[in-house]
Amino acid sequence: MASKTLSVIVPNYNDGDHIAFSLRAICEQSLPPNELIVVDDGSTDESIAIIRAVAEQYPFIRLLCNDQNRGIVYSANRAMKIVTGDYVYIASANDLVLPGFFEKSLDILSKHPEAGFCCSDAVCINTSENNSVTESRTGWSEFARYLAPSELAAITRSGKGLYHPITNTCILKRDFLPAEGLWEQRVGCYCDWLLHQALLFRHGCCFIPEPLAALRWTGTSMSHRVNTDMHAYREIMQELVAVLASPEYEDVAEMIVYSRSFKAFQLKAFTPAFSWRALRPHLRNRYAGHYLRHLLIEHLAFVARNAPNLLFDLQATFSKKRRRASKQEIRETLVSCKYYLQNVWDRTFAHSFHRYDRIRSFLLRQFRG
Repeated sequence: MASKTLSVIVPNYNDGDHIAFSLRAICEQSLPPNELIVVDDGSTDESIAIIRAVAEQYPFIRLLCNDQNRGIVYSANRAMKIVTGDYVYIASANDLVLPGFFEKSLDILSKHPEAGFCCSDAVCINTSENNSVTESRTGWSEFARYLAPSELAAITRSGKGLYHPITNTCILKRDFLPAEGLWEQRVGCYCDWLLHQALLFRHGCCFIPEPLAALRWTGTSMSHRVNTDMHAYREIMQELVAVLASPEYEDVAEMIVYSRSFKAFQLKAFTPAFSWRALRPHLRNRYAGHYLRHLLIEHLAFVARNAPNLLFDLQATFSKKRRRASKQEIRETLVSCKYYLQNVWDRTFAHSFHRYDRIRSFLLRQFRG
């Protein structure tokens, strides 16, 4: 049997400080890729000159240049149209692959052709904290193996291990990738998450429990910017709901919505993306209705579990002191209650339900003294 081939795609935008290290780490693997396509997205630094200098040493590097800055999704999709490998790896221009990454990943993938991709653990280099290094463990298995979709569904619903693969460790099987484009443009920086979730629950994946990539945390990535801009985050989450409600994801949408990964997104998104107004059209959609109704029930269950617990904890705190609360304690408690209940309020369609008015009023009566 002929050995499987590997294509690597590296989108780059103004990563001239790191791109040379990233490319050399890829090219000097024990099993180097058959082709490495770098897509420069209109960089204004010295990136292109640096890439060309490295390409002179490695003939399998090919450079594509966008006519203007079009974003990482466009760049990756452009490269995906011309790749030839059996497997595809999307590398970040400022991260590093560690020794043995390609060889170990392709070895286990060759033994499990049914797998959608292979992933592993990683290390994280935090440049904002003097390049401190921490290990990021997925925790899906203690030994390298194939995980079937049913196993992954159980893992991602439980509290054991990370609830999604580490993106920069995923080597994808090209035959299982969407023909119309690698990533969904509409969901922005969550396009890779959506692709990996779909592959997980359709085909399963291989997992290697050792760090095979180093992720560089700079605080300037697209995902970081979106996660700190609630307006942009809410818009993307609303698009994600719409995408999952489409016929294309009918076979896996239920497992994705029930996973802890999606629940974490929904709790952060607050009202706009998961409001009654946003969800109502999809509740009528035969592909989405039953599990989006479950989503609504989850929100109500969240309040039922957490708001009373907060109240009881606060009552216990003051009753143990056996005295009337001071004005400062009352003020601090009310600020805490306001922050907590506002989050609960936003997360659980507060404009449609009046239960939280009673919770807020009861707390105020208890601690105003």
